[in-house]
Amino acid sequence: MASADYSGMFTGRLKTLVDEFAPQMNWSPIGLGATLLAVLSAMADDTRVQRGEGSLALPLQVVIVGESGEGKGQLWSMARDIAQNADPVFMGSNVINSVTGGKGLLIEVFNRSNHALVFESEWQRILMSATRNPTLSANIRDLADSVTVAGGTGKDRVVVEDPHVAFLGHIQPEVFASCMSARDASGGSYNRQIFVPIEQENWLSERHRRPPALTVKAQEWFAEALRHSRRTPFLSLTEDALDAADEMERPIREHIASVPSLKPFGARVIEHIRRVAALMCLFDKRKEVTSTDLQAARAFVEYSFTAVEQFASLAANGRGVKTLPDYIREHLVRLGGKAQHSKLVRALGARASAVSVRAAVKEMDDIEVFWDESGALGRTAEMYRFRATDQDDMEDLGDDVDQADEETAQVIPLPEARKQGRPAAAAFEEKPAEVGNPLQALL
Repeated sequence: MASADYSGMFTGRLKTLVDEFAPQMNWSPIGLGATLLAVLSAMADDTRVQRGEGSLALPLQVVIVGESGEGKGQLWSMARDIAQNADPVFMGSNVINSVTGGKGLLIEVFNRSNHALVFESEWQRILMSATRNPTLSANIRDLADSVTVAGGTGKDRVVVEDPHVAFLGHIQPEVFASCMSARDASGGSYNRQIFVPIEQENWLSERHRRPPALTVKAQEWFAEALRHSRRTPFLSLTEDALDAADEMERPIREHIASVPSLKPFGARVIEHIRRVAALMCLFDKRKEVTSTDLQAARAFVEYSFTAVEQFASLAANGRGVKTLPDYIREHLVRLGGKAQHSKLVRALGARASAVSVRAAVKEMDDIEVFWDESGALGRTAEMYRFRATDQDDMEDLGDDVDQADEETAQVIPLPEARKQGRPAAAAFEEKPAEVGNPLQALL
């Protein structure tokens, strides 16, 4: 992947910070800009941006894409240090690290007053969990749209009203491709996420030290942007920005429609651009989004299409790197969420042996071993199943839910079904014919 030219992707103060950090880090500076946008979008819960006759909340779902050792963790560390100074309470209490269950996610968000940043350093964990737990995938989509989400039943029911939750994840390209299916790609989960490819661009000396004053400056500017957001409930668009929005929408949608792997993103790309532009506006402590903000946000979001096309290409060519644990999870899903050890070994074929399967399962946190004593001739059978993190997981194991159908369907909570029995059928008993001659009964 060639080094990204980010010069047209940011504006104002945010661009200045990215420019000044660029020579002080080994990795793509666009990754730092994207991470700061994601973190600010989580913390700026009081601000909305104009969209048509309505408005949009600002939380983003950003996924940083890069090979192992290309600085994803360091980018998060830098952004966390910058944001910590602005609001230590939020960064200390409202960051959720790793969630696997649908109801578990809602509980974590509810316990943080419906306001949080979900950070997942291994984004494939969420993808794999969503494969066997459609409730998690649906909740992530609803949180992206900032609509009320509910889960559970009775006294265990959890309702998250007016949520403001941003997501920040890290993943390797080929790992993502191995998790990506055609059904998932056509559904409504991926198109709510902005994928930002990064790579190593500099080779700084071990002796290199970043100037402390640069971090202090970034902390001050981020804190000012956050304070401004909490005093600014609404960001409007200037007349030039409205013209720019009208002019860019059609060519963007036409381009997306011409590339099969991008088609699912057509429904969300304009919203992504609007939110990113609004966050750049907050960095500059302005109350109106300009055409310059929108053009920069467009360049940033369109850059994310590079990663989407790369994922689709890798998946189509079968180049996703799958490990034995990946295959074990796939076969467990196909077998309904649990399987006998011997049956799983047979299903894996030449990919594994009985010994290697046991060794792999021992290291898999999401799989548990149990013993079934109802085997043939009273034998105890060694069994594997997904370790459910909440009740939703138990209910969803083995379900085959088409995410594309979920996207087009309007989910409406229904009242509890009435317990009405069917009217008893009238008893009808056919009386045998009174026959005197046995041969007559055959007629």
